[in-house]
Amino acid sequence: MVVRRGEPDKEIAAFGRDAAMVVVDDGYVRVETRWRRSAAAVLKCPLIEVATNVIVPVTVVSPKEEYAATLRPKIYRHVDGFLALSRRPPAGQAGRAGCRELGHPEHGNGPGEAGHRQDDQEIAVFPRCQSEAEKRLRAFVGEKLAAYAEIRNDPRPTDIRIEPYLHFGQISPLAVAWP
Repeated sequence: MVVRRGEPDKEIAAFGRDAAMVVVDDGYVRVETRWRRSAAAVLKCPLIEVATNVIVPVTVVSPKEEYAATLRPKIYRHVDGFLALSRRPPAGQAGRAGCRELGHPEHGNGPGEAGHRQDDQEIAVFPRCQSEAEKRLRAFVGEKLAAYAEIRNDPRPTDIRIEPYLHFGQISPLAVAWP
């Protein structure tokens, strides 16, 4: 894995200068779309977007921006079909390299470093490994899933946080979706 600092479109273009193909994670936020278009315009090779963090790619269900309330039902209609196309994720090699803490690199505590922002405000740090992600998923299913319909829009943080593990790839949406 390579982490580079800078403007994403410029870093993609520089890193992919001699590549035969550049593969990026897709995203639906305007700024991400702008970065990919800008990088693709200067690359001499194809830039391919891959939906890695979803079960059903949003572009399959809607060509336009939508609110979650209108988008969710469209996605739900396709979930079974996309799960049928996938294989159950293999049991992970959890803990093979041990857990490291994962913070926010912009605030001086990058992967493996605990730290604080310059204003001395604490930063949330998460143990970074698949075994921790799986442990939190089991806790969510055992303790929170039954009440999810009522708590899903509650903005208060919970003691069981799987979002960072999905975001940073320690657990995949497929692992969460499979029973």
